[in-house]
Amino acid sequence: MEVETRSIKNIAHIQNDFSRRRKQIQKHVHNRQKNCRKLKRTRGRQRNMVNDALQKLLTEVARANPDTSFVFEKLKGIREGATGRREESSGPC
Repeated sequence: MEVETRSIKNIAHIQNDFSRRRKQIQKHVHNRQKNCRKLKRTRGRQRNMVNDALQKLLTEVARANPDTSFVFEKLKGIREGATGRREESSGPC
């Protein structure tokens, strides 16, 4: 069985870029409501960009292997075990 790997360097770049953006917002926006609104918008943009990059990667893999069947699992919450979902963080935003 052969394992094929793909680079996710662009996703790491997106994560680092948005980390830097959030840091600047937290440093310079002192109005709490505006700060929360900007951080929320930034998190949404980051999520959209990462999902888009992953979708493009999966499409590339699927097109490169047209005669292969793929099985995708929903892995969100796998670390919580039988106790259910984690409590959401009770941060300021």
